[in-house]
Amino acid sequence: MSGSLEGLRSWVRGSGDAPALRSRAGVTLLAGGKGGVGTSTLAALLGARIAHRGSRTLLVELAPGGLHLLLGIGGEVAGLSELATPGVSAESLVRPVAERLDLLPAGPPAVDGLGTAHLSLLLRKVVELFANYDRVVVDAGSRADLVIPAGLAGAAELWVVTQQDRVAAAGAYALLKVASHRLPGLPVRLLVNRATPGEARSVAGSVADAAATFLGLEVGPELAVPVDGSLPGHTLAGHSLAERASSPVARTLADAVLPLPDVLGRGTPGEAAGSRPEGSPYRDPDASSGLVGTGGLRPVSTTPRPALRIHHKALS
Repeated sequence: MSGSLEGLRSWVRGSGDAPALRSRAGVTLLAGGKGGVGTSTLAALLGARIAHRGSRTLLVELAPGGLHLLLGIGGEVAGLSELATPGVSAESLVRPVAERLDLLPAGPPAVDGLGTAHLSLLLRKVVELFANYDRVVVDAGSRADLVIPAGLAGAAELWVVTQQDRVAAAGAYALLKVASHRLPGLPVRLLVNRATPGEARSVAGSVADAAATFLGLEVGPELAVPVDGSLPGHTLAGHSLAERASSPVARTLADAVLPLPDVLGRGTPGEAAGSRPEGSPYRDPDASSGLVGTGGLRPVSTTPRPALRIHHKALS
């Protein structure tokens, strides 16, 4: 944890003034303030669910965390760092995972040795792919030198993933601090992994209150990601998380994304271009009844939330 926080502090000290931030519809950026909070698993499930519901989806892995293994692609795969090789295109590195779901892996050698400027140049090539998809999910891991260039390349929203412990919450706050400086204006939302709504409200409430008080940063409504005890066994058995597109976790994540505009700025919740008449309602293929609405983002609760104490001064 101390190494992650020191990396965050170094980024803030050496980054200077923030460049202009470009909003990019349809792109969801997932990151954690510390490793092990589940960003890769959540990115895989989110991508799988969006694709299952009709949108052509690209998963981009920035932090080498085995996302290809979670999606059933064994062995070593070429990835993002190969874009530095003359003649290699981003499109040539994309791996099909399932129907309407593709992956651009980080691959060896690790992108974390490239440096920020180099990574930013590579991301320009990656961004050219986005027009081929309805939705893009970026797994940026837990390091600011990967998260910030990804945000600057363009995103609609930053999802900061945390868990129910003080170390993870402190890491989330530290990442919010960097984001407030380097990604001003980018909407931010807290995801509390493996939590009930009440537990998520407690954790996210403390982090959001600290961000508002000490950073002047407004954080969007928290999202509680439920526990799914079957997921570890599924991946250990070598099965792809793309097969779990109907899991409660995948449903929860996708319901928060699909009401937002897609890559082309369309507000069509969950289906690829041309797959249905314009203006017709979309019906969830797994729902027994009812239409998918546009209410994925819940209003900020006015109910007092129990405090999870975070020692913010240690992060400054």
